[in-house]
Amino acid sequence: MEMREMRRAGRRRRRALRWNAVASLVLAAILAGLLHYLAARHYVRRDWSGVGFYRLSPKTTALLDSLQEDIEATILLKGGHPDLNDVQTLLREYQLRTPRFFVARVDPDRSPARVEALAKRFPITEPNVVIFAAGDRFRIVPEREWIELEPPDPDAPKNQAPRRRAFLGEAAFTAAIQSLTGEEPRVVYFLEGHGEKSIESAEPGFGLSQLARLIRQDGVEARRLPLDETRRIPDDAAALVIAGPRRRLPQPAVDMIHDYLDHSGRVIVMLDSRTQTGLEDMLSRWGVRVGDDVVVDPTRTLTGQELLVGPYPDHPITSPLARYGYSVFYQPRSIEPMGNGEAADRPRATSLALTTAKGWAERDFDARPIRFDADQDRPGPIAFAVAVERGAAGTVDVRLRATRLVVFGDSQFVANRSLTGANGDFFLNALRWVMERHEPMGLAPKSIAEVRLHLTRRQMQALAAFFIIGWPSLFALIGVGVRMRRRH
Repeated sequence: MEMREMRRAGRRRRRALRWNAVASLVLAAILAGLLHYLAARHYVRRDWSGVGFYRLSPKTTALLDSLQEDIEATILLKGGHPDLNDVQTLLREYQLRTPRFFVARVDPDRSPARVEALAKRFPITEPNVVIFAAGDRFRIVPEREWIELEPPDPDAPKNQAPRRRAFLGEAAFTAAIQSLTGEEPRVVYFLEGHGEKSIESAEPGFGLSQLARLIRQDGVEARRLPLDETRRIPDDAAALVIAGPRRRLPQPAVDMIHDYLDHSGRVIVMLDSRTQTGLEDMLSRWGVRVGDDVVVDPTRTLTGQELLVGPYPDHPITSPLARYGYSVFYQPRSIEPMGNGEAADRPRATSLALTTAKGWAERDFDARPIRFDADQDRPGPIAFAVAVERGAAGTVDVRLRATRLVVFGDSQFVANRSLTGANGDFFLNALRWVMERHEPMGLAPKSIAEVRLHLTRRQMQALAAFFIIGWPSLFALIGVGVRMRRRH
């Protein structure tokens, strides 16, 4: 009788333990579900990678946080496209930032019907694009705008594809979203007709096509202004750029530029050494002295042909450049302030780039070797970039716009082959300043690093044996050991 009661008690105890285990598992599952639910809606994301390849900049996050309407991004790339993973991952970061951003991907090989529908809605002329749409407005970003290729190697095989050097996805995609949500893009005109560098030329040493791409990615439209086709600066001009004229401008053109400045105009002038442009006297009336010389600084050069700029004088144009390294100018001429007046209508000039005290302004262009001559050369520090402002401070009528002018002593620093270091940022900051744009800095390209693991055949076999045989065997042995211990 007692044995029977003991057996019943043992069965009840085992039954209770089983139900207790079941209840524990159910409660644990419910708790895990609740934690998953909360984590899916309240989470913190951090980028722990060293390079931050997909980390969004403050400019992008501010733009996404301010969206007032939905943006749809459609990735039209084939499955084997080399940029597919980078584009998808980056746009996924955009989507996670705001509920107003949606991403979809269409594979042209697997979904021809969807491609046909997109072609009816958007004017698609290239195979690899990302389409951004907000209502009836859209912007198509082609592949060439989000990737930067290495220059072609003449010794490489003809069928070898060019190597990808940098990923420009964030700059291109953010500019596309900004063009859909912001105001109409401002227009910057580049004067032509006197040997200036052209924004349509891809020539490495004389073209500005790369600079024009940076300007357009920054939400500003860059257009040509041929002097023989117009006698006035267009009313929609947010700024005028004169990029290295090689011939003297006629006096009517100089008067046109001066009149534009006199009516709150915005101008960037880049003057190369050894040239006379006809702008020198006009610039002197705006407080800028243009020297007929070449600026030299033995402590800031590597080959004697270039001049490294940095650190920079304090100014809204140069203050963000400290974290971007040096700018590189090429045999610039001196561009110096002539002194600031006290009256509000007097131009106020500020140096943007200076040599050290060991630099000087060389007047003898043919001197070899170049050395300082106290009788004719001017000792440093010598300025070769100046910002001028008139009317912003001390003006009674706050509705009047300030006149803003930036003069560089070199135009080669923004040519296609010269956009290295902080050169592009220097020009873009000057352009933003003259237009009174206060957005954050432009978005830097992300370098594409190749990581290769070189292993011998024996090392490959050892790794295969470890992961296929050794690692599973280890867990099997642990399981056998636990089982034998429970039996004993």
